[in-house]
Amino acid sequence: MYTIPVTKEMACAHTDVRASHIATLAVCKRLNRKQFAFAKELAKKIIEKKADVNGKYYTKASKAVLNLLESVEHNAKQKNLNADQMTLNISCHKGPKMMRGRHKSSIGTRLKLCKVEVILMPTKLEKIERKNMLSRVAGGKKTE
Repeated sequence: MYTIPVTKEMACAHTDVRASHIATLAVCKRLNRKQFAFAKELAKKIIEKKADVNGKYYTKASKAVLNLLESVEHNAKQKNLNADQMTLNISCHKGPKMMRGRHKSSIGTRLKLCKVEVILMPTKLEKIERKNMLSRVAGGKKTE
């Protein structure tokens, strides 16, 4: 289930990421609503420590997001869509709690997990979706 209704003109992918929720959220906020080609290059620059996110280099989270970006690019190619001309919508949510078995179960047992979803939307569809979202938030009133 995705946060945005997915149509045939969109490509999408989601997965659980073994990285910090806070770090992954910071990377996702930096890449959200950008053109796909620009966002992919930016993720590579963050891994190479040539670009930063709020003064930090979240390499583990960036590697996981870049892996997901490559996956959604392959999904777009399967649907005969040009990923470079599409807009990236990416979001991060808290994942399930995974506990590591330890002798003393009180220290350092919770593993870092989060759920990341990526949706590639055509640029024209993004503007239509924003209007629909605003009309839903406004209580069904049409805004012009």
